[in-house]
Amino acid sequence: MKRLAIALAALASALPASALAQDGETTKPPSAKEVLDAAPRSAWQEVRPEDLLIFELNPAPDGSERRIVLQLMREPWSQKWVRNIRKLAKARWWDTHSSVYRIAPGFVAQWGDPDEDRAPLQGLEPVGKDDFTHPLPAVTQLADPCSDRKLDNSFCDSYAPVASFEDGWPIATDGVRDWPLHCPGMVGVARDVDPSTGLGDTLYTIIGHAPRRLDRNLAVVGRVVEGLDLLRTQPPGTGEMGFYAEGQDPLEIQWARLASDLPPEARPRFKYLETESGTFAQWLAATGQPNEFYTTVPSDYDICALTYPVREIEGE
Repeated sequence: MKRLAIALAALASALPASALAQDGETTKPPSAKEVLDAAPRSAWQEVRPEDLLIFELNPAPDGSERRIVLQLMREPWSQKWVRNIRKLAKARWWDTHSSVYRIAPGFVAQWGDPDEDRAPLQGLEPVGKDDFTHPLPAVTQLADPCSDRKLDNSFCDSYAPVASFEDGWPIATDGVRDWPLHCPGMVGVARDVDPSTGLGDTLYTIIGHAPRRLDRNLAVVGRVVEGLDLLRTQPPGTGEMGFYAEGQDPLEIQWARLASDLPPEARPRFKYLETESGTFAQWLAATGQPNEFYTTVPSDYDICALTYPVREIEGE
């Protein structure tokens, strides 16, 4: 597995000229927004249509459209669930009797069949505990990112030896296996007590602080790229654990489709920042580097405090 080590020298060399020394003086480095606004097209990777899943919801009271759009994870992580989710979308599983039926404030929003009593779709791949992580081809000797800390793409982490961004995703590893993280906006597969019970028909997203205790205990299959604010602002469920009680009005799911199954003109398009790009190095430096505001310099930065750059493509 490819692990990035973006040293401070490399970050400095990637900064635009306006942030470098001029006649022995330095100017204020660009903000994270300025870095992204100035990023060349080559720094972005468009999300494949087969990796975008759209949930069209019932309209808002004013008649405006409401939807949730997910970006599904690429190989090698969680691919059994991702294949199941594609099968469910093609079978129009969520087009009938499906809704956002759980809002637990500061924790998760969950959607699917509110009664959770439908027979599973035939032909879904079985899953188990070992599928929550991905085996690495060879055991990797890990450096300790908590010692001699510098700003690079590895984060001191309380839940894993190393956390970093890989191909645009927050990933942790112990040198033997790696796994995606329960950061805000990430999407997981709900399950029962048995690890083999969550096949992909019931999904949730993190709407509050990162519940990293869930890592390696549930499948993480993607992230919300549109609609997270909508979910965060819904009335909380009044039932146990945030489930909607009788009489509450959930967000109804009208239909769910992969973007690849929609006409080209109806497909939403999104792009995410290439982790291997120089722009990523600039963005990480602008986002995570302590500045003059800090009187006590933090020893590290929480990887889940960083919202990875994903933008809708408009007018290209």
